[in-house]
Formats: sequence, structure tokens, C-alpha cells
Amino acid sequence: MAGNAASLVAGFDYQFLYGWWRLLGLLSLAGETESVTIEDPEGKHFDDVTIRPRAGTQHPAEFLQVKFHVMQSRLASVKWLEELDLIRKAWKTWRALREEHPLIELTLVTTWPWDPDDIVRISDQRIVSEFIAGTTTDAHALETRRAWRELLGEPDEDEFQVFLHALRLRTGFDEKTELTKRITERMGWLGLRTDNAALLVGMEQVSKWVTQHHGPVTRDQLLSTIETLGLRVEPEEPSVALHVHTIRKMPDETGAPYELDWRDAFEGTNRERGHQLWDPADWNARLLPELEAMATRIEHETTARLLRVRGMSRLSPWFAVGYTFRETTGWTIEAQQGDALWRTDETPSPTACVVCPEDLSGSADTVAVSIAVTGDPTEHVQHYLEQCGKPAGKLIVVRTPTQGKSAISSAGDLVRLAIDIKGELQKAVPRAKRVLLFYWGPASGAVFIGHHLNAFASEIQLHEEQGGEYVPSIKLA
Repeated sequence: MAGNAASLVAGFDYQFLYGWWRLLGLLSLAGETESVTIEDPEGKHFDDVTIRPRAGTQHPAEFLQVKFHVMQSRLASVKWLEELDLIRKAWKTWRALREEHPLIELTLVTTWPWDPDDIVRISDQRIVSEFIAGTTTDAHALETRRAWRELLGEPDEDEFQVFLHALRLRTGFDEKTELTKRITERMGWLGLRTDNAALLVGMEQVSKWVTQHHGPVTRDQLLSTIETLGLRVEPEEPSVALHVHTIRKMPDETGAPYELDWRDAFEGTNRERGHQLWDPADWNARLLPELEAMATRIEHETTARLLRVRGMSRLSPWFAVGYTFRETTGWTIEAQQGDALWRTDETPSPTACVVCPEDLSGSADTVAVSIAVTGDPTEHVQHYLEQCGKPAGKLIVVRTPTQGKSAISSAGDLVRLAIDIKGELQKAVPRAKRVLLFYWGPASGAVFIGHHLNAFASEIQLHEEQGGEYVPSIKLA
């Protein structure tokens, strides 16, 4: 019994922690949420946390059941859902709420990951479409679907599919340590204290609201409570966070006030997206315009000029982020390099890069730049130029003093690299109208180089490595 009691207490603590996380989402500048309720009596079986959207938005109402597990040794599965009687409970909740909330999501949040070998497959927190539509060829999955429908009293097929579409299975969610780190980061972005005491104050406030049956908490109420609790702190330097995703989105809920999720544009699987777009025209038809629109929005909504960039993306988007928020526009960028956070305004390291210019037989209007950090792409670049009909009149190879994973040891090293590239382009560009840029190095380097680039030429063409070959990507004009 003592173990069960401890698990129960831990579960409540986790629910309050998760509730504080979702309450902080009220302060998002997107402003799609009207209120958040912890232990909502109107939420039926999905009452742990409920999120109601502002009128006029396309954001669904969210009703969540949160399951914390002290032991992390088990996988979530259909069998476990049946032990919870989750499908029947979700059905009853959905039917009770769907008229009031035509756009609705019922989400199970659990720290257990989904069993990859289970009968029912999950993709992007949803049951896969072929199961929902009943078109799967897996006989066991079809039998499970038939059993679920029978359990619910044989509802109309269309109604059953709408219900399945409303289900979300947020499996493998953060355990306490990771969730605490995520909340602390969000509190920092919002200008709140990030010490352990501040986090406990937030959790205790959630517990108090539950005990008092407070009901929905609005943005204004949360802001007032934050001031009363003394959680506000003036940051030493105002900043804003931008998350950019093209490879994977980790975690699924970043808490970032600004976010660009381009995974759907890239080839690959939901687990990991590749280097190339499904439609290469989208480099400039979609990605760059969306980035520029985001920059305009950020500059309208904040006076901060320190941009903290995060996320897992390919190199070309990071170049474009650095260039869009470049030094000459007054921005400083903080990028993640492993566990370190590096800024573009660091003092450059004293050791210069090795620069090898080479005249080519192509047009003097075009300069190719090969940048070697982690590895040296020059042979691939030379091959690419040959295949493209020798378009460049000059090839500038810029190498860090050594190549490899240890080639860059500080933000100052990246600033030096960016400044040296900038200097070589300034020498070359009076005669050149077009720059072809190739890079082999860390993502943070792409941000730094893009940040220090000016409008040297009328066109800077970035390239993305694809299976050992380079292909054009974003064109910066």
C-alpha cells in the first residue's frame, strides 16, 4: 500500500507540473487559447487538463488525461488501453462534448512510449489513417478495430471514423526531470524566475486552484497571479526564441513563442526527414517567404534583438535564419552547439582560417565558395561545378586550421570563420554578381556564417548535400 500511495502522490505532482506547463502556454503570443482548467468537471473522463481555444480560431478544444508512471519499464499498447477502458471512456466523453466543441481532441498523455510492434500503429500522436479508415491489410488490426466498434455499440461508420480522428496518444512524454527542464526554459523565455523555488510556487498554485475548484484560468488571471507570486523578473537582456524543425521535432511541444515546422516539406519519414524537399521549388516559394514573414512578425511583436534559435534542421534553413536576422539588421543570435549556447557577438578567435583562391574558366560574374570545417567538401564542389558546365570564374576554399569534430571549440572560432568568409567575399564580389555557397560543418556554423553575410551579390545560392552530391537549395537575393 505504501508503494501505491507513493505512486499516487507522484502522479498528482506530475499532473500539477504538467498543468503548470500548459498554463504557461496561455502567455504564448499566438494567443489561440482562451483558458486552461486543471481537474475540469466538464471534461468527463479527460478532465486532468482542458484547454479551450479563443473564439474564431481554428485551434481545437483539448481534453487531456495524464498518466505518470513511477516505473518506466513498460510500453503503452492496445492491451494497456483496454485495461484502462480508454476507448469506451473516450467515446462517452467525445459524444458528450462534440456539440459544444465541433473541433475537439481527446489526448492521453503518458510517460510510457508506444510499443513499435503493437497491433495498432501510431504516427505523429495519431492512430494511422489506414486503421481509422478500415483499409489496413493487417488482419489483427482489423479485428481490433471491429472489437472497438462493437464495444461502442456499432456506431455509424462515418461517426466512428470522426471519433478515431479526435483521439491523440501522446506517448513517451517527458518524465519529471525532462519536463522540469522544459518548463524552466519556457519560464526563462517568458521573463519569469527559473529557480527551483519558482517552479515549486507554480506547482503549488496549480494545486491550490484544484483544491479551490477554481475552474478556467485565463491569460489575464495567470498574469495577475504571476505578479502576485513574485515570479516576474526583468531579464538582463530581452530575447526571443525561434524553433525551426526540418529533421525531427524534439520535443513535440517545445513551448517556443515562435516556431517554424517545415518537416512536411522534406522527403523522408516522420521519424527523420532528409535533406531535399518533395518539391525543390518550395525552398524559395514557401520556406524563405515564411521565414521572412516570421521575422516581420517578431520585429512587430517585440523590441528584443537577441534571437535564441533552437531545433533540428538541415544546413540551408539555418543559413537562411542567420541571413534573415543578420548582423546589419541589428540582431544577435544565440545558437546551440552540443550542450553549449554560442552567440554571434563573441570576440573572434585570433587564428585565421586558411584561404585558397583558385581562378576557374567560368564567368567572372560567379564565385563559388567551399567551406571546410567538419570535413572538406571541395572535391564534391569541383565535381558539381564540372557537372553544371563550369559556371564559376573563381573558387574560394576556406578551411579552419584543422577539420573534424574538434575543429571548432568556441563561439569565437565560428565568428572568426564567418568574418574570414565575409572578407574573402568582399574582395571577390566587386566583379561578381552571384555567389555559390557550399558548406561542410555544424549547424551552428551555418547560422553564424549566414548572420555575418551582407548583400554582397545580387544572388547567394545555397546548396544542400544529397547522397554525396550537392543540389541547389535556398537562393538569398
